[in-house]
Amino acid sequence: VIVGKDLHEIVVNLIVEKGTVSGSKLASVLEQKDICSRAQTYRILKELVDKEVLLRPKKGAYSINMFWLWNMSDVIDRASRNILKMQSSEGGLPSSGEAVRRQFSSFRTVYSFWNHYLAIILSKTTDDRIFSWIPHPWFRLVPKPTLSSMIACEDKPKAVIYTILGGDTFLDRWGNIEIDGKVHVSNAIGPFEDQRSLYFDLTDDYIISIKLDKRTTDALDALYSEIKDMSAESFNRIQNFLDEPISATVTCENRPKKAKMLKKTFEDFWGF
Repeated sequence: VIVGKDLHEIVVNLIVEKGTVSGSKLASVLEQKDICSRAQTYRILKELVDKEVLLRPKKGAYSINMFWLWNMSDVIDRASRNILKMQSSEGGLPSSGEAVRRQFSSFRTVYSFWNHYLAIILSKTTDDRIFSWIPHPWFRLVPKPTLSSMIACEDKPKAVIYTILGGDTFLDRWGNIEIDGKVHVSNAIGPFEDQRSLYFDLTDDYIISIKLDKRTTDALDALYSEIKDMSAESFNRIQNFLDEPISATVTCENRPKKAKMLKKTFEDFWGF
């Protein structure tokens, strides 16, 4: 509860960013920015220590209490699961033969919405197979990942993900996770190679897709072909690119016939 207060939240966020912070330095920064006085800062630090949110690893220094953080993670995990159950039961998905569409102008909001809808689908469907076509896995580069679909996947212990990637560059391989028996990734030329602007996940009768504009698609292809390492210069270029405005449409469809045809295409590719 205490972290919900504005000043307490500011102090906690600053300490999270730095790891360990000097109390005097923190007080000076907040005073210079006219956020609060030095006395207020020290009062807040004391309250957070008393509540076991913060620890004092050495004299005058403060850091986050990992036990508190783990407890918060558990709360967030349980809250996420409850939200997924509620939204799934309230019919947040399109009916058979219908679709819902949303327009977005940034990579981060696209990824957040896509991931959120995928989580609702996974929490509701009975199919344990998830098929994906990903021209470039740019979502691995988004610095603030959304965990909702990961939580939903954990609740489907038999779920297996089959992903076709549209490239084999350094960035396509960077951060790639392939888990034997659980996650399968192929960089081989696949059946969707002519659809470089389209990304989609398919499970059961649901298809959730992202359609990027041509300018963004071409820029992504160029970025992925030119980045050869994860140096500071490359990282800055990637983050600047992710901050640029885009035009994207996220669509969630419930199309049994279309889904069946796409599944057959994936099954032929994977040799089922």
